Amino acid sequence: MNIRKTKYLITTLQCSAIIFTILFSIIPGASILFDTLVMGSFIFSSIMILIIFFFFTRKSKLQFKAIGAILMLSGLFFAIGEILSYWQVKQLNLIPITVSPFMYILGAIIGIIPLKSDPERFSNVSWYWDTIAIVNVAVVILLEISFILLGFPLMYVMLGIPLIFLIFILQGFIIRDIRSKKIESSFSTDLDEDLNVLEMFTRPQKVTEEEVSVSKEKKICLICKGKLSRNIYICPKCSSFYCQKCSETMSDLENACWVCETPFDESKPVRLPEMKDEKIIIEEEHNHKTN
Repeated sequence: MNIRKTKYLITTLQCSAIIFTILFSIIPGASILFDTLVMGSFIFSSIMILIIFFFFTRKSKLQFKAIGAILMLSGLFFAIGEILSYWQVKQLNLIPITVSPFMYILGAIIGIIPLKSDPERFSNVSWYWDTIAIVNVAVVILLEISFILLGFPLMYVMLGIPLIFLIFILQGFIIRDIRSKKIESSFSTDLDEDLNVLEMFTRPQKVTEEEVSVSKEKKICLICKGKLSRNIYICPKCSSFYCQKCSETMSDLENACWVCETPFDESKPVRLPEMKDEKIIIEEEHNHKTN
């Protein structure tokens, strides 16, 4: 699969849908087309997000696959909040207006759980996916039943049916893939996967001296490994490099340098996740070099 061409195709389709939605919203007598485009854009976006989660989860190492389940649950609550925020739904006056923002907040809280937790807590990948898969399907089915009992239009009821089947199928493939890899075995034997996108959502247990040196030599961000632009953050204590986006994000989360735990913003408290062993270990390799 050509990732670059696929990315541009998805972006073009999504932008086209947004442009036509805006046009039909101001054209008199085009309300039916407008509603159809809004629903179609939502379905397209939901399907693309589910497929992206599925791709990233399958291509990540076993110890990061559990994070995919948590992010999928987070995305589900975001989708529910998006549905309930449509003006057509609000006009029905069947659900309190506070439910939609509550779903957004709940999705955001669930989404940041991996950032605030010890990565070792996600070692039982099979348990996470089995449990969250059941929760995902149950939430969507209960949402469908609620729409029917509350008398929602048939369009909104039918909207959830393809998403239920897609969620069920994708989760089934992921669970089967996880079980086929024998997750009970040591994670160190799982060397076949080379794309670990989900690893960016967790704080590493070790930051090696080599990683820090490469970051400084190549002028790349220690977190996202991206090339640094003009605006960067340099740790005043260990001189580690961070891009502006990662430094701002980390200052709102744990607010600590990954190498020396110096605060990004001294006006905010440091909130490090609890680790069983040392929080961050810089492996000293000078002895190996001298030998």
